[in-house]
Amino acid sequence: MVILLFIGLAGVLVVIRSESSERQSQRLTAQRVPIAYDQTRLNMSFDRANVVKQESSVRGIILPHHLVASDMIAEALLTVDMRNVKRIIVIGPNHGELGDHTALSTNIDWEIGEVVLGHDKELYDQLLHEGYIANDQLVVMNEHAVTVPLSYIQDVASHVRVLPIILSENQSVERLIELGERLALDEETLIIASVDFAHYLSLEESNENDLVTLDLIESMDVEGIYELDSDYIDSSSSIIVFLEAMKALGTTDGRILNHSNSAIIQGVNHQSTTSYYTILYK
Repeated sequence: MVILLFIGLAGVLVVIRSESSERQSQRLTAQRVPIAYDQTRLNMSFDRANVVKQESSVRGIILPHHLVASDMIAEALLTVDMRNVKRIIVIGPNHGELGDHTALSTNIDWEIGEVVLGHDKELYDQLLHEGYIANDQLVVMNEHAVTVPLSYIQDVASHVRVLPIILSENQSVERLIELGERLALDEETLIIASVDFAHYLSLEESNENDLVTLDLIESMDVEGIYELDSDYIDSSSSIIVFLEAMKALGTTDGRILNHSNSAIIQGVNHQSTTSYYTILYK
């Protein structure tokens, strides 16, 4: 059997012969996708990070994916003692609401400079078989909620296996709770919620809304979080899954590492800003 693909306006026709399912699976598993990233920005952010002591036994982190907050990303990751971490699950928004499943992932390895972050094949296969996720390589590899944190992870934990999961906002809270409970794994697993907070508001409005969101997070009120829109957070789904995993792990007290806003970081008080938290759970 052959598969015909029509590519581009020039009308180039490519013929790809099909492979056995086993051979195709092996080929896809070994596939590497490069991530474009700013090495200079990354280096500067890690250099500026003010970390006095690394924390062991960390189970989860909430951190931004907006590069304006790159220093916060670096600081949060450097705070974690990664020596005993073997797997990192990155949960974030599906910004474009693309694909045909409420939770998308992929079984590719991520090439970041000279580092290759391998995907967690075992967990990926399990979640796919159980129906928690669907494979959509194109959507996931173009989602900056995934690629931004991965580019920083490779600098502090190049030894880990990774599994990105991006979530639609159009799903039930029950489904999110179930996924969160499923992701509560062993102590060698670190879960990262890659989310930004209030969007498109003034600094004053963002600060007010951030207090509301923080109160809901600290009380682990997933029903309340479910009702939030982008005035408060860009992915309530991601936070719900993250918090349910933390609950299942018995880790309910988060410690705020940092809170900021694009207006503060850039030194310009625009009327349209984005806010950020980094919060550590252990």
